[in-house]
Amino acid sequence: MFTVYIGRAMKIQHKVIALSIILGIIVSVADSVMHSFLFHEGSIWDVLILDVPAVNVYMRAVAFASVVIFGALISIVLDRRERAEAARQESETSYRILFENIPIGVGIANYAGILLAFNDAMLKPSGYTRADIDRMGNVGHLYFDPSDRDRALTLAAKQGFLDQYEVRFRRKDGTSYDALLSLRPVRFRGQQCWQAMVEDITERKTAETQIKERNQELTALREVGQAVSGSLDLDAVAAQALEVALKVLGMDAGAVRYLDETTQEQVLLCHLGLPEEMVRERQARPRVKIGESLAGRVAQSGETLVVDNFSQDSMSVYETNRTSGFDFFVGLPLKVKGKVVGVISGLSRHRRTFGTDDMELMADLGSMVGMAIANARLFEQVKAAEREREVERMKREFIAVASHELRTPMTGVYGFAELLLNSKGLDEVQREWVGRIYKGSQRTIKIIADMLNVSRIDSGLISLKMEAVTLAPIIAGLTIQLSPRYTSHSFRMDIPDGFTEVWADADRLTEVLHNLMDNAAKFSPEGGRVEVTAHWDEERSQAVIAVTDWGVGIPEAEVPRLFERFSRVQRPETEGIPGTGLGLHMAKSLVDIMQGRIWVESRENEGSTFYVALPVPKGQEPATPPAS
Repeated sequence: MFTVYIGRAMKIQHKVIALSIILGIIVSVADSVMHSFLFHEGSIWDVLILDVPAVNVYMRAVAFASVVIFGALISIVLDRRERAEAARQESETSYRILFENIPIGVGIANYAGILLAFNDAMLKPSGYTRADIDRMGNVGHLYFDPSDRDRALTLAAKQGFLDQYEVRFRRKDGTSYDALLSLRPVRFRGQQCWQAMVEDITERKTAETQIKERNQELTALREVGQAVSGSLDLDAVAAQALEVALKVLGMDAGAVRYLDETTQEQVLLCHLGLPEEMVRERQARPRVKIGESLAGRVAQSGETLVVDNFSQDSMSVYETNRTSGFDFFVGLPLKVKGKVVGVISGLSRHRRTFGTDDMELMADLGSMVGMAIANARLFEQVKAAEREREVERMKREFIAVASHELRTPMTGVYGFAELLLNSKGLDEVQREWVGRIYKGSQRTIKIIADMLNVSRIDSGLISLKMEAVTLAPIIAGLTIQLSPRYTSHSFRMDIPDGFTEVWADADRLTEVLHNLMDNAAKFSPEGGRVEVTAHWDEERSQAVIAVTDWGVGIPEAEVPRLFERFSRVQRPETEGIPGTGLGLHMAKSLVDIMQGRIWVESRENEGSTFYVALPVPKGQEPATPPAS
């Protein structure tokens, strides 16, 4: 009887091998004996070895080998079993780690809908806690629409699986979120179950929606571009732009107005979807001041304006706004290089919400439509200018032909009238009538001469002899020439001694100053004064001649067109004063050709001053401006 101790640290397969070797040794040397093997684990194996005297040494060796081999086989089996168990535990640990840490929601539910296991990622989008799920029991309550669950399970049962099926799940706060659901059949805890994978696609759906909306915006802008670029007709461009804009903004009705910078008024171009009573009111009053409407506020600020209470707008001059049924207003400024050229107004019976992207879209839309309307208006202005140029050309041709055809016979009338006046065979009545013919023909010849001069100037057929011209002799000569005609007027010349010469055509400058001095006397009352002065404009390096009267003056509204052809001051005091309206136009044309400037400063009932600025010969600029 003996005892063998085997260490606890040894693996089980190593213990089996050690025991087999010991048994083999015992079998090979011992008779019938009972041996006990005590392990540290506390278990005792009793092995009975019978004494077989007849067994020889050879048989004892075979027995020893058999015992050892048998122990080795048992050791291999046990080793494999231990490895398999370790692998299983490692696999379960890895799966548990993956299960808990995967960003996609994973859960296992039996066919009754009871959720048996799930990771935290499955709870995160919904806001539920594990305690909430335990209380909830069936997973069917997680679906926002129960029919989604029914359709998903039906499809999974039919296919044997389900891949990325889009459903909506319920959040704890009652809202929903979009997810992709995948199902696979598994056996879990002795039950047949579905393993579910849930991927939250809320952000993806949001991004897809944004991309879709952006594509819609780009499509809308393209449609606007195509609509407004296909025509240069202002009315057509405005109508097409309004139609597309209302569609993009989701509005029911609207109008387009352009800004008249001269009058600071908004002018109605077109409208769409407005009730008949609103149309009639706007047609009766197509122009409104900027401060008289919501659209005017848009034009003033240059910013998009959204108003919820359109019917209560106190700024509008249109009464039908209050009974139109429209409550929601959006005003979109139409801009070109940051400058407002018009406004699109949209009206709706239902409130709209505009986000940042919508506001950016409206800004792009406003720039595009604004450019199109500006181009269309420019095209119309060009066409109008071409028509005006054509009319001007026809006028010039008519004036040239008429003047030429009239000049010869009128010269004959003038000559014969002069001969008759110088004859001694006329009585007083005859002499009076011939005198009238003489003066009328003289005046007509002057008009014809002016018309011919204007025609030649406008056609560029006039030639100049530019030279250094002294002002004092010209002005003095004109004073002597005009004084007999205006005996009650006084003419005063104030030219500084040694005043610089001017670079001009002497004859043409004489015509200009004669016209200005004659007008100054003609439009002054009896006993009036005409003053001619000169001074040096140091900033522009020009000599400036000023012709001043203290007559009726010129209304401010008529000053801009004063130098146009056939333009005359329309006042009761000037109705009986003869003139063609060509003198100032001709004077300006001659001054322009001589590289000078002409302008007027005037106040009604106080008089006028006409200025003529001319260059001086090179090298003759005064070092110090001469005193007047």
